[in-house]
Amino acid sequence: MNFKALAHSKLNNKSGFTLIEVLVAMAVFAIGILAITGMQVTSIQGNQSARLRTEAVSYASKHMDTLISNGYSAATDGSATEGSIILTWTVTGDSPVTGTKTIVLTATWDDKWGAKSVTLRYIMYNPD
Repeated sequence: MNFKALAHSKLNNKSGFTLIEVLVAMAVFAIGILAITGMQVTSIQGNQSARLRTEAVSYASKHMDTLISNGYSAATDGSATEGSIILTWTVTGDSPVTGTKTIVLTATWDDKWGAKSVTLRYIMYNPD
């Protein structure tokens, strides 16, 4: 093989990538990164919503325990605020039967998707 033939064969070698192939690959990669970024934002918002729900249940449970430990005669309607969570409770006497009180405690908060709430119910009996 002479030098001219060797140089000609190297010039006609078509290995490698064209500019169009590189641009298409970059576009596909960019679309994938944008999709992952969107999922990450949604995941962060979902985690925040779950955190608020967990806090609301924790505060509601704590206040319900306080109402129960204060005793039958001290159980009355009320409300409280814990950070961004609003707690309200109602106490209904002789419900569902005579000698009992029903406590309905609702924790309310707002997140990215609107107002949310969780409700706890407890029936107390009169030990006297």
